[in-house]
Amino acid sequence: MPKIIEDRLIEEFKDKDIFSRKELFDFFRYFEPDLKEGTFGWRIYDLKNKSIIKSIQRGYYTISYKPKYKPEISGEILKLAKVICPK
Repeated sequence: MPKIIEDRLIEEFKDKDIFSRKELFDFFRYFEPDLKEGTFGWRIYDLKNKSIIKSIQRGYYTISYKPKYKPEISGEILKLAKVICPK
């Protein structure tokens, strides 16, 4: 599955606590109108293995993707780092 579709899925459902299998199927049908139920099952399997979604109960999911932590570095921390590790 293309990364761009995974990113769109995260963006689409990130504000929902839970979403149904039907909502997820409708999302994929927008990109692939002729998507078969069996192929859709594999899409769900793939998303679970990549830890993008997780099951809440049968037929209901939530986004489990967490963005990588990126700490904000202040000017004071940069000055301190230069004192500790000069080049």
